[in-house]
Amino acid sequence: MYSCKCAVISACLMAISLGKASADDAQTERVFPTYLDWGGDFSQVESRDGSVINEYIAQTESVNLDGARLIVSMMPRFSCEPMISTIVSDPDIIERVSVIDLKMTLDDEIFDFPSIVDWEKALRRFSLNSEQERHERLRQAIDIASWATFEWSVNNVVDSGTSEQNERPDRGTFDFSLLGSRRTVQEMQDMCLSHTPIPYEN
Repeated sequence: MYSCKCAVISACLMAISLGKASADDAQTERVFPTYLDWGGDFSQVESRDGSVINEYIAQTESVNLDGARLIVSMMPRFSCEPMISTIVSDPDIIERVSVIDLKMTLDDEIFDFPSIVDWEKALRRFSLNSEQERHERLRQAIDIASWATFEWSVNNVVDSGTSEQNERPDRGTFDFSLLGSRRTVQEMQDMCLSHTPIPYEN
């Protein structure tokens, strides 16, 4: 049941990546929250099938990996339940997506991070692929923690035959400040809950 839901959400994320942005006037005039290291954002796109998909986003940038972001997002279409994702552009990760494992540490607590991966040009979005209770548990941990670290590793290291490839790192970490995350996530979720989604047309 949950794997089916994940597939639907993944399709929506892909539509957000590939669709045409079209934020309405009410949303573009709205001021989104910013607290310490976190800020809110809103994405509204028209997918290839003509449906409109809305995503309310709380996010922060990595303190030590260019282009990396940590995202807690909510969609009215899915009852504004939080989804945890990280977006990266590091070639050492994105060129080996199929063999990358992720773990997430919040202060001293370690979480496995099985992922659905979406492509957008030079970016890869790793979204937690797990039951909704785990997303909620991570969201609660993010609320109270002060620091998040993603540890990535290559799960199937093989000799590529070239020294350049063999010298690439097979593991690494990137970090995020969580200061301001709790208030930003809550306010973006409140905005999401006040949004009435357009009904599906089958």
